Amino acid sequence: MNHQPPTVINRTASIRLIEGAIVEAADGMFGELADVIIDPTRRRATHLVVQPLHRHDQARLIPVDAVASSDGHVILSWSTDRIRHTQPIEETDFIRLGHWPHPDAGWDVGNMSVIARPYFGAGEIGLGLRYHEVPGRPSYMATTTYDRIPAGTAEIRRASDVVSRDDHVVGHVDGFVVDPDNVISHVILERGHLWGHREVTIPMSEVESVVSDRIRLRAASGEVREFPTVSSHHRRR
Repeated sequence: MNHQPPTVINRTASIRLIEGAIVEAADGMFGELADVIIDPTRRRATHLVVQPLHRHDQARLIPVDAVASSDGHVILSWSTDRIRHTQPIEETDFIRLGHWPHPDAGWDVGNMSVIARPYFGAGEIGLGLRYHEVPGRPSYMATTTYDRIPAGTAEIRRASDVVSRDDHVVGHVDGFVVDPDNVISHVILERGHLWGHREVTIPMSEVESVVSDRIRLRAASGEVREFPTVSSHHRRR
């Protein structure tokens, strides 16, 4: 693991962190912006999850202070070598169904998924599941991947749900507007379908709560259309 402190950039303007945007290191292209890590209490962006294109298994956790600029794509002050020598964010474990991973002290579980892989042999039932004998009944287990994020934070990925006060999914996260102190001023919400994408910019004051993979608004579904919108010309890869 790289133990060097991050190079802090004194930004003087807000930046747009569009998830899926190209990420450039100080010495060349690295990949893409996969997720943004947020302190829900302070409403601040704390880290970026960056990865080679479409390779989340190689994703790395980078402090947001390492962002030099972000206008269409993200430019970091770190070198590609420094990024690659940080610890991967993704962890894999074999966990009983219905149980939660237990990362080391100081870390929480971010986005999580169960991997379905065929298994063979005694005590294995296929479909990515294996049973473990306990008194009275078998306990089924599965290979599980999850992102290890700093304790007390939430991980928002591209296409995380944005839910209205009346429990409707009104769109998906496209990114964030972050001020020079890393405070999130707006959530960029993507609405619509293939040829009708619109970006809706929602002030963070209208956000009721943030948990991993979900943002809940104070506004009802019918009120979301009242926020400013622009046509979205970029496409997700």
